Amino acid sequence: RDLEPLATLWEQLAMTNLADVNAHVETHLRACAHLQKCLLQESKWFITEMGPGPRHPHIILFRILPTKNLDIANFNLGTNELQEWIIAQNDLDHLLTGVQLGGVTGLFFQPFHPVSNAPASHEAIETAVGKIKAKIQSLLIAQQAQLALHALINDYPSLHLIDSKTIRGCVGVGAIRYVPPFRVPNHVTDSLNLKLAELLEEEHGKYFAPATAEPPSEEYPPQPCIVLRAAAGSTDLKATLELVVNTAQSMDLPKDVMDALSDAISKGIEEAEQKIQTHNDTAYHPITLVRKTPIIGSLLGYIFPSEEENPALGHSFDIGVPQTPSLKQQRPSNNSVMSEDKSSSIDPSSAQDKSSEGEVDGMRGDVAYQGN
Repeated sequence: RDLEPLATLWEQLAMTNLADVNAHVETHLRACAHLQKCLLQESKWFITEMGPGPRHPHIILFRILPTKNLDIANFNLGTNELQEWIIAQNDLDHLLTGVQLGGVTGLFFQPFHPVSNAPASHEAIETAVGKIKAKIQSLLIAQQAQLALHALINDYPSLHLIDSKTIRGCVGVGAIRYVPPFRVPNHVTDSLNLKLAELLEEEHGKYFAPATAEPPSEEYPPQPCIVLRAAAGSTDLKATLELVVNTAQSMDLPKDVMDALSDAISKGIEEAEQKIQTHNDTAYHPITLVRKTPIIGSLLGYIFPSEEENPALGHSFDIGVPQTPSLKQQRPSNNSVMSEDKSSSIDPSSAQDKSSEGEVDGMRGDVAYQGN
């Protein structure tokens, strides 16, 4: 029974032309040698850890390691995760696949097509190595963009930076969360970010991906957010952030967000009406009317001076704060009018779209990223 595999092998060899077998082996070894050569030529960009060794030249199993200029921890990646990220896009055709041996993730080279059994050409091997190089270069560019993101994020009050360590998978340039300019419950903000991330990925999937940040404790739910992929590092980062804000302002809001806005506006109107009623009750109080009577009012004010002046008030409400502020009306001159509280109005359609889709398509990111 132990000889059955050998018998099967012998039968196959007997039916096979040994010259064809020799040519097949030689082609295999030449492809493996060419891959090793191409990988070692890119030592400026990454380090290749080869295995299992020179005694098995027909087996090409290797790992890509970063150089000292690239800190993959900035992207929430370890060595195993880096290999998974490299092959996640599936743009390496059939040549390279991911394997796991003893908890270690590596890349395995297949010099023959698994279906057609056609050998890999030198051009195909060089193209695959070039794609690996481009992926590493995109991380180097994104590493610089991370610093720029920290500096720019303060210019966008509606965008909050998320700690990359709270997100599973590659973060790329960074993770952000959109916070609307109106006060709503956290679950409404979550719904808004889910919708926004879905829309950005659908229209500009090369640069954006949805993600979820783990909460600091079990008391809080996970927070949906938006990841700027590594390819976004090659773009105009300011224009990319403006694209996020403009998309959020112009998109159709989810129903729960609209309900929260409606409640906030209704409460603001009710509060403003109550303040107006309180002011009117005070303005038409008998003592107040007597004080406004000529001569008698002046005499009453001289004997019993008013504790505070009570000018006419203008009322507004801001759905971003729970209180309704009062605006003292200045005495109008011929050329002056009462000032308006412009912060209380929300008009998404008035926001200028500074980053159209054409601009995003023209961004300089030439490296696609699919890992998350």
